[in-house]
Amino acid sequence: MIEVLWTVNGNNTWKKLFLDPDRVAYLDGSFLKAHLGSTIGCKVRSNYRGSQYASPWLSSNTYWVGLQTEPSRLEISEKEELRNVLLTSTIPILCSSPRDGGCCLSLRLDVEGSRQNLVTAGDCEYKLCARENVSDSASVNIPLMAVRDLIDDGDVELLLSFQVIQAEDGDLNPLVFEGYRALTTNITVRDVEIPSCSWTGDSHVHGFESSLSFNLYNVGDYTMYENPSRAFEIQARTWPCNGGNVTCVCGIAIRELNEIIRIDQCDQPYGSPHTSPLVTVYSQPLRDGTVILRSSDGSKIVVNLPSGTGISVDARRWGLNVHLLASPVDEGKGRGVCGTFDGDPLNEFTHRNGYVDSSSLLPINFTESWRNNKTQSLFKSLPPKVIEPDATKYCSCDTGSGDVTRSNCTSRRHVSSAAFNCPNCPDITDRLTVVAGGALNATDLDEQDARFEPDNFTDFQPANPTWPTSSNLTEEQSRVKCQEGLRSSQLWTHCQSIQKIVDSYQQDCVADILFGDTYDLVESATASFSEECQTELSKDPDNYVTSSTGEIVMKAELSADLCGATCLRHGTCNMGALRLQHWLHGRQLSPS
Repeated sequence: MIEVLWTVNGNNTWKKLFLDPDRVAYLDGSFLKAHLGSTIGCKVRSNYRGSQYASPWLSSNTYWVGLQTEPSRLEISEKEELRNVLLTSTIPILCSSPRDGGCCLSLRLDVEGSRQNLVTAGDCEYKLCARENVSDSASVNIPLMAVRDLIDDGDVELLLSFQVIQAEDGDLNPLVFEGYRALTTNITVRDVEIPSCSWTGDSHVHGFESSLSFNLYNVGDYTMYENPSRAFEIQARTWPCNGGNVTCVCGIAIRELNEIIRIDQCDQPYGSPHTSPLVTVYSQPLRDGTVILRSSDGSKIVVNLPSGTGISVDARRWGLNVHLLASPVDEGKGRGVCGTFDGDPLNEFTHRNGYVDSSSLLPINFTESWRNNKTQSLFKSLPPKVIEPDATKYCSCDTGSGDVTRSNCTSRRHVSSAAFNCPNCPDITDRLTVVAGGALNATDLDEQDARFEPDNFTDFQPANPTWPTSSNLTEEQSRVKCQEGLRSSQLWTHCQSIQKIVDSYQQDCVADILFGDTYDLVESATASFSEECQTELSKDPDNYVTSSTGEIVMKAELSADLCGATCLRHGTCNMGALRLQHWLHGRQLSPS
């Protein structure tokens, strides 16, 4: 007689006896119910019926039964693309009547901790399905990504788990899983500190990691920032401004994969009261996940890209102030006039060929290394197309009331909801016209202006003014005027102690007055200071609250309740709404 004992975690649980010639013992799968997550084994011995003697027990190897995740601990950085957690059933998935798609077990994800920091690609429900050989285990990959939140919130610990399985009537093996919960994976989301860069006024550049700004006084098309490894680039075009003594940005061109967006007022007469720069999309429709916002007066345009990159453009009569927030995926790979995104301030002035220049207020050799010729310029030609990945929806998953998975799936769920503040700005993404390939030659829609061509200014030389100016403005007067301008910012009290920002924009403002012999650009310096200040404040998790919809949003007094500098000149701000001076009612405001 053969005696078999089945064990659970080493404890004797089920017993079976059989006689010659039988030599195989089977465990009914139904016995596994309530024992998933355990190690199953068996031991066997033989004896003669009616005899008190039996052979010693022979023990088998043990086998763990249940749903397991691999790895059990995972680190995901905000700069990484998708990472997979493999979910495996160590026992076959069986059912009496396979449904559409086969015999499957449905599992719903649940992220315990801050669900704002982790998303999955596709859905919050995944299916483990039987393979053709039903004796095989079943597995499915769960693609995960750290949310590129642009907030310096440090590393975050999360737990990837699954809701308790509810089996459907009629299923055989899935009934074994009813009430069972799969093993979890501990996840650490590694934070990446996001640098910002700005190109403002009469061409002051605040690089990613440089302590103070430097100047670019030549006319041309320059690479502001690029990451060639992911076909991403922002170029800026400069024109003479501020009395023709220096240069300002008049347009930018943004490329991400095969998407080309141009924000341009270079072809409009300098100093004219144009409503807004022309926003044009080239080559193909915008991807799902690219969002373009424009203020009602046309003075501010914000572009948020699927990579998490954010670009803010503040339009003035003399040109554009441009602010950039880089994507975490660019860490260690970004370069350009904005410098390097690698945490090393000593290599900010890295040329296109890799040579590192010394720090300077006017690093001509460095900036000229990033000048683009007609074949490189996004203002003059389109780059070759690259292979694009398939569009993906990203979902945040957690358990709401009643143990029901809440899922929120969008094409931008993996990135910050808005890198830059643009309250009450309409979304114009779907209203833009796509211009077919070829040369980028669109001009202003309201009138046929003469085209601006940087090649016509190869002999441009910036002025070299001294104090006092020709109208007798002194450096001290200018310094006081600039201090008054910065202090008028609605965010002054929040950033007055951040000396790097205050000193940089004070320095820029005084230089603008010296070169232009006018206070006209003081308001621009104030607006740029406010944008830079808000960008810095947006990195602090203490400056966020949870909205009624469960979203993490910046406090209203730091975002939605603010008004633009252009509008403030014409009235007062009340919780984001402008109260016009009585004589301006009914008039259209334009950027200046």
